[in-house]
Amino acid sequence: MSENNKAEDKKCSFSPDQFKVKVKTTVEIENDVAAPIGSFPWAMIQAYLNKLVGRGSWPANVYLIPKYDDAGDIIYIQQSDTDGSISPWVPAPKDMVACDWELRCMLSFDLILGYSVFNRNYSQGWGYLADDEFSDINIRPFGALTKCQNQIDIENILYFYYFCWEEAQHCTLYLRVSANKDHYQNVINLLKKNLYVLVNGTIYSLGIAAVNDDGDNYKYTVSYNNDDAQKLGAIMKQTGEKKTFCFNWK
Repeated sequence: MSENNKAEDKKCSFSPDQFKVKVKTTVEIENDVAAPIGSFPWAMIQAYLNKLVGRGSWPANVYLIPKYDDAGDIIYIQQSDTDGSISPWVPAPKDMVACDWELRCMLSFDLILGYSVFNRNYSQGWGYLADDEFSDINIRPFGALTKCQNQIDIENILYFYYFCWEEAQHCTLYLRVSANKDHYQNVINLLKKNLYVLVNGTIYSLGIAAVNDDGDNYKYTVSYNNDDAQKLGAIMKQTGEKKTFCFNWK
């Protein structure tokens, strides 16, 4: 029997009590059900929250994502295959009783999309800019980034925005992050890989970018301007809306 088959046949130890929320309150709560991490119900919750999720026994690039209609409502769950193709997914009985479900995002966060006019050349930016990143040229921070979950060595996201020069003749998607002195090389190596961004149930392949660094301050910038970067840029322009982003490098 292969190791993969052994993983799929693993017996789960969930008990009914693990699906209940224990809180102290003076108000009666009817919906007192929770989903243990790693269970099928937990996996479905993650999928509905726009987070990549898959089974531990699956290849790393096989995962579930929701499919939306034009109104923004989920109509079914999709599964990617090892070639990157996506199709509707129907769970097998063993998937619904498995306990090896896990997140597939290397880096995920919620972002309330912001906007700013850059004084130089009347350019514009949409997305997120952290405090003090451009204070030397009087560009105020914009956007709000929360609920950052990180499985890699990136310490902070310093900016992530779609930038257009005068009259939108040229637009580029920028990402700038920081690392610490002990793990900075891991971050550099990661940023040299193809970046895939999941948002609104769609995956955008941004390609491979050159990594620009600022010397000894462990801050690194990459930029993307392929077709998928322009499509993602249209999402970034939805100022004021809250989006959940999932980053994976491969």
